[in-house]
Amino acid sequence: MKTPAAHRAGDTQERREGFAPSRPLPVVTALLSLATLVLSTPGLAPTFEFSREAILGGELWRLVTGHFTHWSTDHLTWDLGAFALLGAMAERSGHRRLCALLLATSLAISLALLALQPALSLYRGLSGLDSAMFVAVCAALLQTSLRDRDRTGATIAALFVLGFAAKLGREALTGEALFVAGTGTVALAPLAHGVGAAVGLASFALASAVARRALLTSSLMWRGTRSAAVKPGGRQLRQRALVTTSHPFLREARTRAPYPADRSNSTVDLARPERLVRNAG
Repeated sequence: MKTPAAHRAGDTQERREGFAPSRPLPVVTALLSLATLVLSTPGLAPTFEFSREAILGGELWRLVTGHFTHWSTDHLTWDLGAFALLGAMAERSGHRRLCALLLATSLAISLALLALQPALSLYRGLSGLDSAMFVAVCAALLQTSLRDRDRTGATIAALFVLGFAAKLGREALTGEALFVAGTGTVALAPLAHGVGAAVGLASFALASAVARRALLTSSLMWRGTRSAAVKPGGRQLRQRALVTTSHPFLREARTRAPYPADRSNSTVDLARPERLVRNAG
C-alpha cells in the first residue's frame, strides 16, 4: 500500500508528464445556482417564468429562464439542492458539456410543454434539468462499473435508475410530486421530468458513441505510424498519443508506446475503448 507521500509524488510525476486528468471546478453550477436564487425572487420570477402567452408573443428567453424560477421556498430548496449536487458531479466532464446538456434540456422541455400540454400556461422549476443530469450521471456510473467489473457500483447505479423510473411512474399516475407538496394553483408537470430524463440519456449515448469512434480512430492512426524509423544505436523513438474522449465523465489520457516492436505488442481493447492496452512481451 502506498503512503500518502508516495501518492503525492506519483500525482506530481503524472501532472508533469501530462497524464493526470483535469478536475474542473463547478463554476457553471455555482453561477447558475446563484442565478436561480435571484430569478426566483417574487419581483423577478414573473418576468422570467415559462409563460405560454408571453413566449408565443415573442419573449423567447423564457424557454430557458423559466426553469430557473420557482413557486415557493420549499420548491426552490429541493430543486436547487439537487441541481447543485448533480451539477457538481456532471461538470467534472467539462463546463461546455454541462452547458450543452442544460441548454438542450431546457429547450426540449419547454418546446414539449408548448406542443403537448396546451392547457399549461405557466411553468417554473429546475426539476426537469435535475432529471437530465441524474440520468446522465447514473448512466456514466453504470457504464464505468460494468467496464471495471465493479458489481457493487453497478448495482447501486441500477437501483438509482430503477428508483427514478418508479418515481416518474408514480408522478405520472398520481399527478403529485414525491418531494414537493403541491397547492391548488400549482400542479406537477410529469412531462418535464420525462423529457429531461430522455435528453439526459440521449446525451450520454451520443457522447459515448463519439468517444468510442474517436478512440478507435486515434488508435488506428497510432498503429499506422509505428513503423517510423529507429535512430542509430538501437535507441527507440517514442510517440505520445493524445487520446481525447467526448464521453461526459471520462478524462483526457495520454499513452506512450515504444517503436517498432512486434506488431502484437500494443493493441486496442475494443470492449474497453477508453484506453490503449499495452500487452506484456
